[in-house]
Amino acid sequence: MDILLRGQQGFSFSFLEEMWSRNIANLLMSPLRPAEFVIALMVMSLIRLAVGVVPVTFMAIEFFGFNLWALGFAFAAFFVVLIVFAWSVGLLVSGILLRYGLGAENLAWSLMFIIQPLGCIFILSQLARLAAAHLLGPTATYVFEGLRAC
Repeated sequence: MDILLRGQQGFSFSFLEEMWSRNIANLLMSPLRPAEFVIALMVMSLIRLAVGVVPVTFMAIEFFGFNLWALGFAFAAFFVVLIVFAWSVGLLVSGILLRYGLGAENLAWSLMFIIQPLGCIFILSQLARLAAAHLLGPTATYVFEGLRAC
């Protein structure tokens, strides 16, 4: 759950910092390609995610005996799907911010909180689970179902 939230917010907040500092126009006039800028936002998201999640996983092992790393390759696959989904939501929020300006800033803070329950992070009823699978497609819904199965 934290991978989704921190991945999206790390991407969106890095973009917001550029908007808050009024630096977007400078970046768009520089020789920096849009793909390079998006890759930089992804790297910053991974750095922010690592700072927030890695210590927590070690504390979970130490205090609760819960080892997420024991899933091995399955955890790596789940992580990749979750982080790509979080980046896609972050890219969507960044696009909305470019279109509507800082008035849409609330989406960077709150959009993932709307998506998370639909991603079946929490155990939903069968009808809500079916609706979530059709709304979000093969994203977070299947990842959390797979994590529950492990």
